[in-house]
Amino acid sequence: MAALPDGLRRAAQEQARLLNAGEVRAHHVPMHGDLWKGNILRQHDGSLALIDWAGSEVQGYAMYGLIRAAISLGVSRRRLAVEIEWHRQALGGSRHLPELHLLGALGHYARHLGEFPPDRFATSAQECYAVFLSAQA
Repeated sequence: MAALPDGLRRAAQEQARLLNAGEVRAHHVPMHGDLWKGNILRQHDGSLALIDWAGSEVQGYAMYGLIRAAISLGVSRRRLAVEIEWHRQALGGSRHLPELHLLGALGHYARHLGEFPPDRFATSAQECYAVFLSAQA
């Protein structure tokens, strides 16, 4: 996607290289696809419900939802780093897996934009990747 910055495309190419070389293996997990505070509802009994499952995938990538939710909920970078680390361990431990999962999800949605305008997707992808990198710093 031409609207994405070179750094994001290079990162995706590097993750693809690692994947193709067998240095990292993707572990698919359910993915909501649009996880942000507007799609999280508190029910009368206090429990939470997720709505708007239209873009979900059974074999998806966990990191995109985590980053999108963290941005919309105002989660601190420090807390996000803890959550990314938890996800890394749950996905198998490789240091590359969080980035692979984020870029895998972004690649999936770049190919399946539906009615999502490409320029808005590119902005969202850049923001997600920048937040991910800042939490990893």
